[in-house]
Amino acid sequence: MPFKVYEEMGAMNHSKYIGTLQLEKQIVKRLNSEDIEEIKTACNDGIISYYGTEY
Repeated sequence: MPFKVYEEMGAMNHSKYIGTLQLEKQIVKRLNSEDIEEIKTACNDGIISYYGTEY
């Protein structure tokens, strides 16, 4: 359960109200556009692997 580890470290949180995962603001501030695209690609690949379809 990788999300749980990151949540316990304070790096991510889950908003059940709006159904999203969020990175800690201090982490986001340190990311460049290439980092963000890499994260998006990794997340999309995970969704495809798990559900068999693209988000």
